[in-house]
Amino acid sequence: MEKRSNGLAEIEKWVGTIKSSSDKILDRVGVTRRALEKQVEVLRDRIADVQDALGTTAD
Repeated sequence: MEKRSNGLAEIEKWVGTIKSSSDKILDRVGVTRRALEKQVEVLRDRIADVQDALGTTAD
């Protein structure tokens, strides 16, 4: 029983490591997503500026 208990403790430690790592990954995804959304917004604004300058519109 003691051996199995130690095995569970080891598994619990692994789970903690996985959770910590996945939280870090999710945080990084959020940061990257927000940055990309800002870049897309700027790009859309610049495209609209070019279209205005050329007298064209997007379809």
